[in-house]
Amino acid sequence: MQLSKFKNYISGPVIEKFETETNSSSIKDKTILLIDDEAIVTDICEMMLKRYGHKVLKDHGRSEGLELYEANKSQIDLIIFNLNRPEMNGQEVVDNLRIS
Repeated sequence: MQLSKFKNYISGPVIEKFETETNSSSIKDKTILLIDDEAIVTDICEMMLKRYGHKVLKDHGRSEGLELYEANKSQIDLIIFNLNRPEMNGQEVVDNLRIS
């Protein structure tokens, strides 16, 4: 499925307004780990986040989110994940990330 057809339906945060009001660009150029069991969710989020200059790592259902975190934890600024993953619930994800 091509994501380009979703662009007209996606509205993101107004980063430019935030930067103008705060004189800050500190929310750009971050590394974000996306963990969700639905590929379309991670793909759309990735498209939006990359549009604002972020690097995106993603796991969509193959249970590699923890491995991605372990391999890149010194670079990851934010983790966004689905609390209701079939193979591991949100609390289990948090517990595993804290152990790493």
